[in-house]
Amino acid sequence: MNQPKRNTMGKLIIQISAIIMMFSIANVTGYSSLLPTTSEVSEAALLSTPSSMELFLKAIAYRESKGNHKVVNPFGMMGKYQFSKSTLRLLRKDVSPNQFLRNPAIQDTVMIMYLKVNNEILDKFIARYDGKVFKGVSITRSGVLAAAHLGGAGSVIAWFKNDSHTGLVDANGTSIREYMVTFANYPIYTYL
Repeated sequence: MNQPKRNTMGKLIIQISAIIMMFSIANVTGYSSLLPTTSEVSEAALLSTPSSMELFLKAIAYRESKGNHKVVNPFGMMGKYQFSKSTLRLLRKDVSPNQFLRNPAIQDTVMIMYLKVNNEILDKFIARYDGKVFKGVSITRSGVLAAAHLGGAGSVIAWFKNDSHTGLVDANGTSIREYMVTFANYPIYTYL
């Protein structure tokens, strides 16, 4: 939870600093009547603050593909979240690979659909372990759903049920445990 808040807080401080500088320059040069009102500035700052879901999606996209919506890896995973064609079929998203790669909004929609499906499948495990440390990992909804994105809900269920501490490891050497830890601190429940 600390990292997303720090990023948001840093952006807010930069925005406030820019506004203060703008006011100072406008007052010195006599153009203060052209400045936005305090309520307009406050509204703009609120509108530009990303939600926890937006921060979560951006973090996953960066980890998966450096945020590149046009990339296809050597294993055929596509887009900024690295989806397979079979996952698109499973979610009944009827788009060609070219359409998918050209449209980051479709990729975001598919990711949210996938999160919702995995949230439903894994909800009883999340409810049982959320906020607890299990196998040395602080369990959170965002961490579990990130792990399911990496290895599928079945792999996450297997991790909870067996003795493995790392769980499934993908073709790039990343474990579901690593995703649970890396993406643990995003309050995304209200978006699912």
